[in-house]
Amino acid sequence: MATAELQLQVLGETAVLHGGTPVALPQSKRARALLAYLALTGRRHRRERLCTMLWELPDDPRAALRWSLSRLRPLVDTPERLRILADRASVGFDRAGVEIDLMAIRSAVATGLDSLPTDRLIALAVACRGQFLAGLELPDCPEFQAWCLAEREEAQQLQARVLAALVERLAASPERALPHARRWTEIEPANPQAHAKLMALLDAASRQRGVVVPLPVASTQQVRFCRTRDGVRIAYATAGSGPPLVRATHWLNHVEFERESPVWHHWTEAFARDHTFIRYDDRGTGLSDWDVPVIDFDGFVRDLEAVVDALGLKRFPLIGSSKGGPIAVAYAARHPERVSRLILLGAGARGWRRKGDPRLIAMREAMITLTRNGWAQDNPAYRQMFTTRFMPDATAEAAQWFNDLQRMTSSPDNAIRIMEAMGQYDITDLLPRIRTPTLVLHCRDDGSVPYDAGRAMASQIPDARFVTLESRNHILLRHDPAWGRFVSELRAFLAEERTTPAAATS
Repeated sequence: MATAELQLQVLGETAVLHGGTPVALPQSKRARALLAYLALTGRRHRRERLCTMLWELPDDPRAALRWSLSRLRPLVDTPERLRILADRASVGFDRAGVEIDLMAIRSAVATGLDSLPTDRLIALAVACRGQFLAGLELPDCPEFQAWCLAEREEAQQLQARVLAALVERLAASPERALPHARRWTEIEPANPQAHAKLMALLDAASRQRGVVVPLPVASTQQVRFCRTRDGVRIAYATAGSGPPLVRATHWLNHVEFERESPVWHHWTEAFARDHTFIRYDDRGTGLSDWDVPVIDFDGFVRDLEAVVDALGLKRFPLIGSSKGGPIAVAYAARHPERVSRLILLGAGARGWRRKGDPRLIAMREAMITLTRNGWAQDNPAYRQMFTTRFMPDATAEAAQWFNDLQRMTSSPDNAIRIMEAMGQYDITDLLPRIRTPTLVLHCRDDGSVPYDAGRAMASQIPDARFVTLESRNHILLRHDPAWGRFVSELRAFLAEERTTPAAATS
């Protein structure tokens, strides 16, 4: 965007720039909120209303307003033009000649994005740098919060329209379009059109590069696509080199957004050192097809089959944690000749409906109702319910990341379909048929899948080895001592495989 003498950025963190150079803003959130409100509304407001909106008694609101104005004037006023317009009764802002990122986007959308030159459209997309007034939450100021939320919703819609238009404009150049498609899916994670466009661009980029899409990650991964027997497109990622190690999917996957996650990245970091570590997004999640006619347990097994077949793996160890546990067991039962070692972590043999516990069923049905109403909201309080169950000892960073990842990974409808599917499975009759050497690990105080469920699985698989991990977490985090124990037990178990001639992989 062309550089005006004075710029105000309200997308992402609030910023004031003079000739393109940012200036320091007051530390006070209320002062910055005042500046944004005055500039965006573009009209005078009575002092009493501003005081009521942004300050509370027993503070001195009028003094606080005067103090805030005194800090804002040096940022926006010049000897030639006074932009803070204040008298004894009212306060306003003269925005003539001021470039405000949100207003520039609003004007461009109103005029018509199709008529804009590509460089202008790219500049507008760059301005879509973040959430409206990111970090300026004032929960004790309900009137300001209501205004902020309404503006935030409109800003999100405007940003999505700009990014969608640019992605369409650059469709013939997938490498150029991909960063904007990724940003679009971050803004509208539940929009199937955004998801489909990102998936199509990754697919096109992979063909241009000879099937492989390298991604800029610490442990470089490659993303490819395959199709299941029922026609669902599945995204899978490989990282590292060496003999294969396959991981069945867990609760909601996204092979791209997981790659730098404090929740999942250490899995790739640990196992891609001496293996080709293979992960995938199952149907309805991540980069795989979202709009699918069937989401059920058999479909999850077909997804795993498609990935293994696409890679041409003849024999390999298979990890199944949480939801992936029963999927891995079902695959091993169907294809015993392919699975050389089976590792199960935090898994159970029966879904929540099949357990027949009325209290458990009522709780899960309540969660489904909450999912239907709360999943796509910006407020992460609903998704925190899952985070707390899966990782009660998570750091604030990991908890926030997992909250956000869930929203990016699937739509509300698909999350419900997956929850329902995972209530219906029962692999109890498959357990005695497993002849693959099996390691079962379970955290003693797992709050999602009870410890007894893991122990019961181990007791029904012939010659399975059972290891108790000391943790409350269902998802093992890097800082959790149980993570180190899990990795060492798994490595030792796989080392036994290497001494067996039948361990040839592909």
